[in-house]
Amino acid sequence: MSPIDGSAIGAISRTLRPRPPRPSPPPQGRLPRRRHPRADRARILHAIADGVEKRLEELSPSS
Repeated sequence: MSPIDGSAIGAISRTLRPRPPRPSPPPQGRLPRRRHPRADRARILHAIADGVEKRLEELSPSS
């Protein structure tokens, strides 16, 4: 509203940002991360790292 004559100057939308989209469900066959305890995730990642270290020469590119 204009302080001079009280007329409308412009319109303001109710929100400045659009609503974020709803989160999509997790892909089939994969559990959300929160369902795996931290210790289980650490054990799995350590097992992967051990396997990579054992096969390091096989996995590295030959020069």
